[in-house]
Amino acid sequence: MSIYRGRLDRSRPYKGIQVVAYQQATNNKADTVVTDKFGYYQFNDLTPGSYNVYFYGGGYEASEYITIFVTDKASNTQFYVSPENGTVIKNGSGTLSVQLKEIFDGKVTNTTSGPVKLYIDNNGTYELLSAQAGVTLADDYKATVPASLVEPTLIVYAVADAGTDNEFIYDTITLADITDGVGFIGWVTPTSYLAVKDEAGTINPDTISLTPNFAIDGATVDVSTDGDFSFTDISVADDAANGISVNETTGVITVDTALYFDDQTVLTVTWDAEYIVGEQTFSFSVTESIYRVIDGTSARSLKVLATGQAFVKPKDSAALTPDFIQLTTEKVNLGSETVT
Repeated sequence: MSIYRGRLDRSRPYKGIQVVAYQQATNNKADTVVTDKFGYYQFNDLTPGSYNVYFYGGGYEASEYITIFVTDKASNTQFYVSPENGTVIKNGSGTLSVQLKEIFDGKVTNTTSGPVKLYIDNNGTYELLSAQAGVTLADDYKATVPASLVEPTLIVYAVADAGTDNEFIYDTITLADITDGVGFIGWVTPTSYLAVKDEAGTINPDTISLTPNFAIDGATVDVSTDGDFSFTDISVADDAANGISVNETTGVITVDTALYFDDQTVLTVTWDAEYIVGEQTFSFSVTESIYRVIDGTSARSLKVLATGQAFVKPKDSAALTPDFIQLTTEKVNLGSETVT
């Protein structure tokens, strides 16, 4: 059996609210609890799976509910798909690799087992990515994908119980194959997406590092040695000097969480970069945010937002478009609110 802990929105009545979990597949009642004086509720004996959670009292509508997915972990868990060497290849050649990641109690690890796996959507039917022709060095949680499978784009899904009534998509990522263009893409690999502050006031983990990554035509750039690459600016949120260190060569940001999140609720960092290809100079910007939450109850999913995926040269033209791509990440709150 597993535990799921949540908290009600404090802008509405939150004390003494009845909270009921129903199994999503059968609609059978699984457990009933009541929120405490702070709005917290906790289910202690749920079988791993998907549940619809309803709230009774305090003005909540009968039709209002949230969907939760309970794993065999002792707390909320979220998943996302991470690129290992970029998301763009060129001219039908090369490979791209993706890895399923797990966020548990604010810490990120590679997923090597569990109810969530990597899938693609083949005409409305989810199929394991590892089972596709040409995929190598793969299990259900990591895959190296050939250009022949991308053609010209491929969406990879992190899905729980695909093909059943309990299907639940946590995250997606789009891989692209471009023609006659320059594929320059960036992303950030944090050691944690959350700085967790428990009820005793302790903030953990002690440090969080954020590493920017860039790839040109699917090949990862060594930002510390590649002479064609340069950071033009690394911008950190206001008051960042309190607990923040910046490596100007690698772009790595290290956060002392106790110092920074003692009086801050979110840290946002933007890396502006340039890459020279022939006589062309390309500008690129990547943004990442880290949030402080209470006791890990504010689970967040990862969405990748981009103005474009590649620089493409139109036929019979020397120009490359677009001349600028911005890739940012957005955390969507699936649980209780961020600390204020």
